[in-house]
Amino acid sequence: MVNGVEPLRDRYRREPGLRERKKLKAMRHIQDTALRLFAAHGFTSVPIERVADEAEVSPSTVYRYFGTKEQLVLYDESDPGLMRRFDELLVEDGPVEALRRVLGEFDDFLTGDESLMRTRIHFMLTEPSVRKALGSEVDQAEALLRDILAIHTGRGIDSLRLRVFVSSLVHGLIALVEYWHDTGYREPFEDLVEETFAMLENLEL
Repeated sequence: MVNGVEPLRDRYRREPGLRERKKLKAMRHIQDTALRLFAAHGFTSVPIERVADEAEVSPSTVYRYFGTKEQLVLYDESDPGLMRRFDELLVEDGPVEALRRVLGEFDDFLTGDESLMRTRIHFMLTEPSVRKALGSEVDQAEALLRDILAIHTGRGIDSLRLRVFVSSLVHGLIALVEYWHDTGYREPFEDLVEETFAMLENLEL
């Protein structure tokens, strides 16, 4: 078995059973522990062994679940559910409205433990190794969104219009997160989501 977080596409295709839900609970505990340690001591100052000790698991368990230290920041268990719900909503909504509704419905994504959310964002944007690894996560999300939208719209998976549309959506949301971080989180995240989607609503596929 390959160690580390499965590709987003694989997680999206499979609803978690009981065994996987137990694994997700363990991963959530390890990740929360790691983020609190990173926030207190800095990303580079906290080794995997310290995370494992604080989470009361073995270092091999951390590596088996996450693969890399960067994934302790980047991994988001809600991503597959967000994608599945987006797929469902496309039956009745256009892509921009469907994505807006998805983010509004997933309270954990928007209004969970905001301190941990801010910690993740901080290290995603400021820690070089994490920022570099983020590129792969974005690529996976864009590829899956193109697949989903190609099915619903009948457009070719490699069409320029589909690529530009998905890239505009994804990088619009990245710009939103960067703005929230760079302005010191002074505005409610939910308000910025609504403002961002008001700007994106004229995108057409």
